[in-house]
Amino acid sequence: MPKQIKGRDADKWCPLITIGNAVDRSMIAYEAMSEFYKEKSAPDIKESLLHDIHEAFIDAQTNILTTEMLLDRLLKLEYSEVDWSGHQLTKTKIARILSEFQIENKVHRYQGLLARCWFAVDFEEMWLRYA
Repeated sequence: MPKQIKGRDADKWCPLITIGNAVDRSMIAYEAMSEFYKEKSAPDIKESLLHDIHEAFIDAQTNILTTEMLLDRLLKLEYSEVDWSGHQLTKTKIARILSEFQIENKVHRYQGLLARCWFAVDFEEMWLRYA
């Protein structure tokens, strides 16, 4: 599967590629997939957010980020498909988007203070599916 095709998109194309390989027509399947993605222009915001949150956790080398830390890291990401500052990303928008994936932040004592925090373990299933 090409590197730029991931998550749900990869799940959708996998059967076609498998059938193409089985009948020795994999190049036709890959060409169809390539043509489809040439037409697909804008990245999916929700999937991009999941991917970028994964990158934020990796860069931070931690399994817990406060909401403020996560927002700050997202706004400073160098290699993202989405310009989050242009989307006016806020803590509330992050929470709203992630609630669609049934991912919620939790109140947690972080460095001695109560804060709303995100835990990497809560994202693992969605990262496997989408990011």
